[in-house]
Amino acid sequence: MKKALNAWTVDGNTGFEDMFKQLKEAGFDGIELNVDEVGHSAHSLTLETSGEELAKIKALSERFALPVVSISTSMLGGYRMGAPDEADREYAKQIIRAQLKYAKALGATGILIVPGGVPQQKSFIRAYELSMQTLAELKPEIEAAQINTGVENVWNGFFMSPFDMVSFIDKADSPYICATMISVMWWLSPGPSTGLKYWGNVSAISMLKTSNGAGPLLAGLIPAVPLWIYWKVTLIGMQWYLRFRQPVLTDI
Repeated sequence: MKKALNAWTVDGNTGFEDMFKQLKEAGFDGIELNVDEVGHSAHSLTLETSGEELAKIKALSERFALPVVSISTSMLGGYRMGAPDEADREYAKQIIRAQLKYAKALGATGILIVPGGVPQQKSFIRAYELSMQTLAELKPEIEAAQINTGVENVWNGFFMSPFDMVSFIDKADSPYICATMISVMWWLSPGPSTGLKYWGNVSAISMLKTSNGAGPLLAGLIPAVPLWIYWKVTLIGMQWYLRFRQPVLTDI
């Protein structure tokens, strides 16, 4: 099984070249880059990243034999796909379009998106409907790009069970709209094998994360090493139930 690391784990002052070099020397097989606000870090992609910059990053990826396997973003927490304000939803679509573009340019097979995140004063049902609407509007572009678009759920509490998440993906009805599997979510179902079975046909991206239980559902993530996650069962399950063959991501 190949191991990849999210760039957020690397010190924000480290540039792209040093980051690729360090992760390759550390034994990683891939990297997930992130679309962030301008100035977030020295190795962030932004909505202003140019084609020339992407070409340089692609050259670094090839030089160090460290593929970019996925594109994540920190920006969908502020501009939600299910936001009641249409302008926020439109901005969320711009972010996702940038992720698709960057993934295509850098050779990544997937992107990570966050469909929900519901403030207490807002309607969950309305947020669900608007998130689905936003995804439906983007579906032609996602399918044209042929980039796996993985729905994530940890910190925002949008999906309360594996069944909720799979149902959302099934309603989206696209071979390229899938799940970003988060290891800690498997344990919200009655045992890991049950959660893994739910996700068997919808997973294309996998991340190993754990949580200290803070936040709306499982926010306050902590390093992916505590023994309460049964890694042996988890990894076997990924291969058996999910037939998972892509690099496994983590951020710490």
